[in-house]
Amino acid sequence: MQGLLRFVKTTLLGGVLVLLPVYIMVVVLITVVGEVSAALTPVVAILPLEHAFGPAEAMVLAILVIVIVCFLVGLVVQTSLGQALGGWFRRVLLDRVPGYGMVRTLVGRMAGAEADAETMFMTPALIRLHEGVAVAGFVMERLEDGTHAVFVPIAPTATVGHVYYLPAERVEVLEAKGRDVVGVLSHWGVGSGELLAKTRA
Repeated sequence: MQGLLRFVKTTLLGGVLVLLPVYIMVVVLITVVGEVSAALTPVVAILPLEHAFGPAEAMVLAILVIVIVCFLVGLVVQTSLGQALGGWFRRVLLDRVPGYGMVRTLVGRMAGAEADAETMFMTPALIRLHEGVAVAGFVMERLEDGTHAVFVPIAPTATVGHVYYLPAERVEVLEAKGRDVVGVLSHWGVGSGELLAKTRA
């Protein structure tokens, strides 16, 4: 009975952690589009856009403006000044938000970003918990004594799981992207053959 309750609790929590960020993102996006659309309504009124876009010309223009702004911000962030300002903003504000660092790193690893070679943070790995028992997960930190702090997600979500502290010989780093591990987990293990073939020699 306790096992069933634990399963239900973990599954519900995993669903909330997946859906909540999506819901927040959608709400923020709708709000931003609405605000920008309202601000552009006077401008649209003097532009010959009605025949091209119909009654939704203000919203279409708002979406276009948001896309352009995001693109420009992306360009600025790639410059040395933009990286410095982005780093400052992240340290002062975003890093204070609980879970931001984890989510940011996880998204980056899913997008193909390389793990930190020194700390090994979020490095995909094959983790041997017991003799004959191995699981896919991530190395979160390499401690001074060589012990590895590892995070083992619970399928099918990559944001809920357990943390273990294991000796280095029980952790095999994978030549894989974070998205490869997440993909296998989200499909309840389908694709494991290709993932396990990427174990480093």
